Parts: sequence; structure tokens; C-alpha cells
Amino acid sequence: MKYKVIEEYSQFYLAIHPKGYKECFPKYKYKPDENGYITKKTSNYSGGQAVSKDKINRDFNKNWF
Repeated sequence: MKYKVIEEYSQFYLAIHPKGYKECFPKYKYKPDENGYITKKTSNYSGGQAVSKDKINRDFNKNWF
């Protein structure tokens, strides 16, 4: 998603989405491109995925599994 930077502060950028809502981005994580846009990184988590049984600590979680 692309956000247009509308104002720069000492520690963050104030940007606006094309749909109209505003969001702040910390300067240490995001840097606008030459046109003044910040591209927000999205996660790849699709949700609803269970942890495999190999990764569960059964000694610690005795009563749950």
C-alpha cells in the first residue's frame, strides 16, 4: 500500500492513504521514495494456521495437549 507523505516531523512522517485516512510512520523504519510516497510492508501471515505438534512443549503444557 502506498501512502503520500504530507508532513515530516523529527521522528516520524505523517502520510495519507488514497482512501483518505492518515497514518504515522517512524523514520527509522520507513523512508519515502523520490516522489514522496511510503510503501507499507505487509506480512505474509494468512491466519488460521495451527502450530505443529512437534513445536509444542508437552512438559510445560501438560494439561492442554
